[in-house]
Amino acid sequence: MENANPLISTEKCAACTHLRKKCDANCQLAPYFPSNRTEDFQNVYQLFGVSNIINMLNSVDDEQKGKMAESLILEAKIRKENPVYGCLAIERKMMLAIEEAEKELEIVQKTNAFYKEMAKSPTAWLNLRTIKWNLGSSEFAVKMMKIMVDVDYNGSSKVNFGDVK
Repeated sequence: MENANPLISTEKCAACTHLRKKCDANCQLAPYFPSNRTEDFQNVYQLFGVSNIINMLNSVDDEQKGKMAESLILEAKIRKENPVYGCLAIERKMMLAIEEAEKELEIVQKTNAFYKEMAKSPTAWLNLRTIKWNLGSSEFAVKMMKIMVDVDYNGSSKVNFGDVK
């Protein structure tokens, strides 16, 4: 006879399938490892073991158990991909990307400040100390210091970017 309730699956969960045991209605792992998540369960099982998985799931409130299971799955997947450093490798990679983005943002902000200052006064192009003060000792500052400034007879400045590489 078929199951009358369509919400209750007749298939074994991934945990019971892996452990080769009968999956009953009160299986603690069935809600988090349905039959289509066999690989996820195998990764978590290899890293933590069944008793630790159950203990960790029981250590949190019922509302948080789904998030805990997803966290365990993610940790196990990352640990499988990088067995030595695990999540720390990803964290370090992301921190380096953030640092690079912050440095690039700082250069862009200094460049914007530089050009805003130059827009205020055409004679500011002649004051190389202003350029050095605005840009500090960055690579961009060195390039800006190499710019040759020519002054027309009418007092306006024009910039020769030919020497900048």
